[in-house]
Amino acid sequence: MGVAIAGIAFRSKEIDRPIDELLSALFKRPCREIAPPNQREFDIRHPSDVMVEFFHDVCFVFSNELVWDILDNPESDTGHIFATLNRPELIVGFCNYDSGGSYGYVFVENGVRTRSRLETVAIPGRAPIQEFGPPKGFEARWLSAPSYFEEDEGSAPEDRVRIYYLEAENLRVAEFALTSRMLYEALVNSVGVCPWDTNTRSNPRFFKLETKFVVDVPSIPPQRASGVGQSAAISDASIAAPKKGGIRSRIASILGLSR
Repeated sequence: MGVAIAGIAFRSKEIDRPIDELLSALFKRPCREIAPPNQREFDIRHPSDVMVEFFHDVCFVFSNELVWDILDNPESDTGHIFATLNRPELIVGFCNYDSGGSYGYVFVENGVRTRSRLETVAIPGRAPIQEFGPPKGFEARWLSAPSYFEEDEGSAPEDRVRIYYLEAENLRVAEFALTSRMLYEALVNSVGVCPWDTNTRSNPRFFKLETKFVVDVPSIPPQRASGVGQSAAISDASIAAPKKGGIRSRIASILGLSR
């Protein structure tokens, strides 16, 4: 089972309010905390489902609805998120959808988008890779890395796979996995952790958003867990990745389910 996850990461020292109030302000919708759900009852690709996870001073808010438009549209406004999070120096948005083949990341530094890269597949009429801003240093080393074609006996020339390699680090990455690899490095280099590829344990919290949009959201007492987009209608045509059949593997492990 692959990974299906998207959201934002930022330093939690910037948070000046309870998490439920922060989420209500981010989404402009009331929210409530729920107990750790059954895997089939929770999916961050659903507009109402949000997961929050802390790794030391780094906060991850997982929600496709929150981040997809920022990744997909370089002209999208990040001002609301920036202001709601109390103007952090850095916000990293990301998506990792193995089932649909969409991977991407965006850097918002002091409220300004400085770099983004989104790779999608199977969307007619659009380029498979959209980029904004100059590549970061960790990207440049891969984008300028030497490469070769891996050949399988009997395979057609068009089926050959390009392999990028960094000899000094003994790293080799297939072209189709390059954005995924750079996404991993984007998170590790900027906030110190990639949440779906770490041994660090955390206590995730799960939230449900109400469907009614509001301007001013009152504080809602959370139901404490024990022990632990484009629009409200997201389709596979508008988002290459969120296809049914692959829930986030980290949620499965959190809830004690096998992959």
